[in-house]
Amino acid sequence: MNLRRKLLSLLLAATLTGLVASLTPAVRALEPTTTEVKIRLMSEALRARDVGDYIAAKSRLEELSALAPADATIKRLLNEVTRKLAAQPQLVAAGIDVEAESLARAEGDRLRGLIAGSTVQRKLAKTQARDGNYDEAIATLDATVGVLPANPLTQKLLEDLANERAVFAQKQAKQEARAAVSAPVTPTVASAASQVTDEIAGLVAKGRGQYLAGEPDAAAETFRVVQARDAGNAEAASYLARIEQTGRATERGSRTQTHAQLLGEVDLSWQRPEVFQERAVESGATVKTLPLMNKLDEIILPTVSFTKVEIGRVVAALS
Repeated sequence: MNLRRKLLSLLLAATLTGLVASLTPAVRALEPTTTEVKIRLMSEALRARDVGDYIAAKSRLEELSALAPADATIKRLLNEVTRKLAAQPQLVAAGIDVEAESLARAEGDRLRGLIAGSTVQRKLAKTQARDGNYDEAIATLDATVGVLPANPLTQKLLEDLANERAVFAQKQAKQEARAAVSAPVTPTVASAASQVTDEIAGLVAKGRGQYLAGEPDAAAETFRVVQARDAGNAEAASYLARIEQTGRATERGSRTQTHAQLLGEVDLSWQRPEVFQERAVESGATVKTLPLMNKLDEIILPTVSFTKVEIGRVVAALS
């Protein structure tokens, strides 16, 4: 039994070994040979050199030089590409390489894709607006503008989108206005209007009472509040006109009274002073005269005449 197992094991091992040996050439045939790699690298290097991409050409030739360091053709091509690359210092200084060019190309492709997508979105927005769904149309345009970068390529497109949005917004406003006009008045609106009317009536009654109570200024203030809430209130306008007329009449009366009072004071100032006579001393009354007064009464001055004499000399003479 053990002998049979050993024989089977040896037979299985021999079979597997033969199978692997038979598959190895096929697997190796799938791998690229060194010659094939050299051909591919040389082809890519020559193509890059012809289009002016000397950086890529140099990279491929350096890989070829690593595979065949003694190949004179590869060395000659590498020196040629290196000289041409050195003749373009602006490219070396700026660090522009194939990757940068690829990125620029990818960005251009992305931008063209966004512009193409915006065309589809604009058509969708127009369809939504035609159906009266202006909210959705405006939202679609806003989303389109949000993904577009601002640059010279998209400037005209962004302006067109903004103009279309403005048109949709205007049509939406008209639609809402028509809906508001045609909508029935709800009980809430009716009750609110009734409440405003009651408040105005209460203010009018308050102003009327203030006017009748002799408070025209307070009444005028109340009626102005009424006009602010109800500009066409006839009663408020009538009372305000009456209060204004009364105020003007009162002002004219005050001015007339003041004018008459001032004229009276002027007339009084121009009157001559009144002459007052001393009351005669009652008979029988004893008047006591001072000695000095008696002496003065006894002095009799002769007649004197002063002609063209200074007043100071006259006083001195009389003294």
